[in-house]
Amino acid sequence: MPIYVDHDERRQKIVGTAIRVLGDVGFGNFTLRAASDRLGGSVTMATHYSPTASPC
Repeated sequence: MPIYVDHDERRQKIVGTAIRVLGDVGFGNFTLRAASDRLGGSVTMATHYSPTASPC
């Protein structure tokens, strides 16, 4: 049986965690692996919900 995941909630959690990691380690040292480790998942989990970078 598939697990239900609220995609909007998961994206918000990923973004919030990434912001906290950026605050802790700085832009130059940020990695998706560091954010994923804090989320308790894999890099694939993070990229599944945001497969491309948004233009700034």
